[in-house]
Amino acid sequence: MKISFFFIFLNILSFGMVHACEISLCQNLVLFNNKTSLSNKNLIKKTDCSDSKVNEVLQLLNGKSGWINLDPITRYFEDIKVVPNRIRIVSLSEIFQDKYLSPNQRIDSIRTTPIFDSYCTSPDGITFDKNDTSSDNQITGIFKLNNETTSSSFIFSIFNSTQILALVPLTNLSPGQNLQIENFERRIIFVKDPGLFFSPDQSINFFTPTRNISKGAPIENSHFVSKQLVSPSRNTKVVFKSEGLQLNGEGRPQSFGRLGDSINVQVMKKVLTGTVTNINEVTISL
Repeated sequence: MKISFFFIFLNILSFGMVHACEISLCQNLVLFNNKTSLSNKNLIKKTDCSDSKVNEVLQLLNGKSGWINLDPITRYFEDIKVVPNRIRIVSLSEIFQDKYLSPNQRIDSIRTTPIFDSYCTSPDGITFDKNDTSSDNQITGIFKLNNETTSSSFIFSIFNSTQILALVPLTNLSPGQNLQIENFERRIIFVKDPGLFFSPDQSINFFTPTRNISKGAPIENSHFVSKQLVSPSRNTKVVFKSEGLQLNGEGRPQSFGRLGDSINVQVMKKVLTGTVTNINEVTISL
């Protein structure tokens, strides 16, 4: 019973809390892209807070997208009240992708004249009038804001994407790290050049990163190098193949070798040329 009265007392105190200032935000903000830094130009509708207080709130919202609950911000600052309690931030590219492009089309780049920053409006309040200079790989036109023509003209460079199955790391990767398939997931993505991306059909444990790779980023071929799979310091398995027949033996590599490398290997007293096909394995076609 004492505990219940204690929480009731706290609720009464918080209900009666007086905030030093208030910031009223635009409920729906459309940004040029997800990297646009928030400013008080269009996001702040009105405020009696100092510029420094406003900037502190904007810093917490930078990089956010979708529907955002603002109650935690009000509780965090205590002396600042932020209204409404929920806002939505969406990028222009997301709106254009959803409304005007087919599923396999993707935006390569966006140019505007003059430079566009942000609009305080809902995504439904933005429409696009395409002009006659548009083509298969470029769409140009004017955006309308709540049915009124804006001063910004836009050029969208687009491309027909290809759907591929890519490997995506579940954790951050570092150069030289040993990799296991359990550290990745397969994910369908749409890309401009499928040849740039690492194929899930390859054995990831044969490779190691050449750079830092962030969790969730589809991996590219240029991010990896094959590990040395055979060494002249120890014998390796030698697979002899000929018209469906296969024999296994043992030999000594004459050099280091990565996956797919052509190397010499000494078998008995003969030196033969084969291809590195696995860890400690060279295949020789007869």
